[in-house]
Amino acid sequence: MKESKTVEIKITGIVQGVGFRPFLYNLARSLNLNGYILNRGNAGVRLVIQGYPQNIQKFIEEIRIKRPAISFIENIETNNLDFEEKFEDLEIRKSEPGRGISLTLPPDIAICENCLKDMNDPQKEKYYQYPFIACAVCGPRYTTVNELPYDRERTTMINFPFCHQANPVSCIQEYSDFNNRRFHAQTFACAVCGPHYTLYNKNREPIKDKSIDSILQETAEMINDGKIIAIKGIGGTHLVCLANDEIILKLRERKGERKYKPFALMVPNINTMEDELEISNKEKELLTSFRRPIVLLERKKSIVNSVISQQIAPGLNNVGIMLPYSGIH
Repeated sequence: MKESKTVEIKITGIVQGVGFRPFLYNLARSLNLNGYILNRGNAGVRLVIQGYPQNIQKFIEEIRIKRPAISFIENIETNNLDFEEKFEDLEIRKSEPGRGISLTLPPDIAICENCLKDMNDPQKEKYYQYPFIACAVCGPRYTTVNELPYDRERTTMINFPFCHQANPVSCIQEYSDFNNRRFHAQTFACAVCGPHYTLYNKNREPIKDKSIDSILQETAEMINDGKIIAIKGIGGTHLVCLANDEIILKLRERKGERKYKPFALMVPNINTMEDELEISNKEKELLTSFRRPIVLLERKKSIVNSVISQQIAPGLNNVGIMLPYSGIH
């Protein structure tokens, strides 16, 4: 009969806030390994696992191959343990205290395709048209964390405890189910237990008794009427308006000393801008990456009457373009 062994594994890098513990849990489980996994404060992730040597070796190899795309591994350190205790199961244990003041976390992450599907599916009642939808691989990260280790009680989501009763499945059930993509996801919530949008008028007074449907409808109507809207997104607030000369100039006046700063355009998809701007494969890759950054694109020289206002980036031949990155968009 083959002998099992026990190994301690320490992983450093961007391994918190990226779904790393659930990834390790499911990978270890698929290889019949037992033991435990925990966050080490600011010092990465630590595992003690037990099983057949070939399975442990495959586990270590596949950590680098199958790691979450938003993670970054700096180092994997392994130590064989002289360990007589036999683990009967695999668990994610309580995190160790934070060490120092550093924060090794990914940026806020754009909504993923699976969450978009949930948000647009009437059958997913608690997520349907809920703009703060997220999971283990998407949603806010850096801007919600107060300190490490990365657990819900150390994020701004501490004010929104998981619901225990919701149809068909509660958030606490999803969080606890290793087959669910929200398993140990720290910053997700639903329409039952999570935050909600409120619409305010220009006097900073809340316009009460508004559902998300009516808030979106009224906001869209105000934008179409030439109004400038401030929308709280992931990690900050952005100004939204129609990008024509008149409204952009009005916005520039309101910016005061910063009125000459170039603006960026949000477009629904890359196809919208392909006739106007030069877009290389590398730029497409950047635009659609999980960071959804602003990418500077060059105007096509052949375009005479561009649909892009010259007031967006006066005097420049490049325009900043970004794609939607949150449920509200």
